[in-house]
Formats: sequence, C-alpha cells, structure tokens
Amino acid sequence: MYQKKDDAQLLKPDKEQIEKKEEDDALKPRDNESNKKQEDHKKTEEEKEKLFEKLQIITDRFTIVKRLGGGGFGEVFLAKDSKTGSLVAIKTERTDVLHPQLPIEKDVFTIMSSTVNCPVMHHFGTHGEFTVLVMELLGPSLEDLLNFCGRRFTPKTLCMVIEQGLRGLEALHNRSIIHRDLKPENFLLGLGKKAHVVHLIDFGLCKNYRHPLTFDHIAFRTGKTLTGV
Repeated sequence: MYQKKDDAQLLKPDKEQIEKKEEDDALKPRDNESNKKQEDHKKTEEEKEKLFEKLQIITDRFTIVKRLGGGGFGEVFLAKDSKTGSLVAIKTERTDVLHPQLPIEKDVFTIMSSTVNCPVMHHFGTHGEFTVLVMELLGPSLEDLLNFCGRRFTPKTLCMVIEQGLRGLEALHNRSIIHRDLKPENFLLGLGKKAHVVHLIDFGLCKNYRHPLTFDHIAFRTGKTLTGV
C-alpha cells in the first residue's frame, strides 16, 4: 500500500545524491583544467606547424626536415643543405624578442671558429620575422651519454670528457668570454669522424669578463671590482 511521505521527508536531501553532486563538483575544475591544457597543447602544436611552414626553405639552400626541439629561446630544426647534401641544425628566434640570444651566439661562433671544440656555423641571417643560425648537426649530449652508460663513466671516458670540456672552456676564456650556462646538456659529441670530439654549444648567454684588447676585468656589477679576481 502506498504510504505518503510527510513534508520533512520530501525536503530531506538524499545522501547519495549529495555525495554524487560533491564528487561531480570536485571533478569540474579538473575537467576544465584538463580541457585548458589540451587547448593550450593544440594551440602550441598549431603555432609550431605554422613556424615550420614559414621556415620550410631558408635562403634556397636549407630545407627543413623536422623539428628537433625548442624552449623559451626558440626552436631547433633538422634541415638538409642542398649545397653539400649533408644534414644541419637550424636554431630560430623571433626578431621581436626582448633579449635576443642568436646574435650573441653568432659573434661567439665567429670568434671561436678556429677552435676544435666549437661547432661549425654555416649561415646566420634574418628571414621574415625570424633570426636563424645554421650550424653543423651534432650527436648526443654528455647527459644523454651518461644516462646511456647507467649514470657512470669509465675512468678513461671521464678523463677524455673532462680534458676536451676544459679545452673548449679554455679557448673561450682565452678570448675574454665566459659561457654562463654550463651543464652536461651543453656539451655534445660530434657525428661521423668527429664522434669522439666534445663540442661546447649554446652561447646565447655568453659575456665578456674582460676587455678583449686591454684585458681589464669587467666588473660583474658596478662597485663589485673584486668579483672574479
């Protein structure tokens, strides 16, 4: 027989419904956050695709094959040199960035061109809204090599790496320049006949620590005359 519920029972919230509502409410922000991340990722990929199309051919000599990576500084692409048939790496940076790094890299590449532990620069210039630097393609970084070796180098490998790394830094310091971004990821092995050579890369943060002609020390900050002495 049907039993009519009183007003108190009709107005009393169902416990299961409340718990379900709380669970749904708790998931909503996460769903929104997840959707936002997906939208941002899609937007980023679209921007990369547009960048790829804009830089498809550079100076009628270098044709981009694929994107290798990138970050806050810009993008790095694998490209083919139609003149030599070899593969190269191309670093790109927007011309309207507040603190451009590629012009600094270009200057350091030029100064270090005669040294063994510096990669070869093939081209530098502005193409549309991008500054591009074309350099020889290199192999794995010391960080990659360390991971491949189980985070442990043999004494022989360690000595070779340290010797070449210090040689590259010495060449840089002898030219009155400091790197300011030293880490295993910025030491790369070469390819082919240069697979045993350790190359120092990423010169975008380099700075003169002394005057190249007078060799007078350049203070880190005004009034800090003893810095680096």
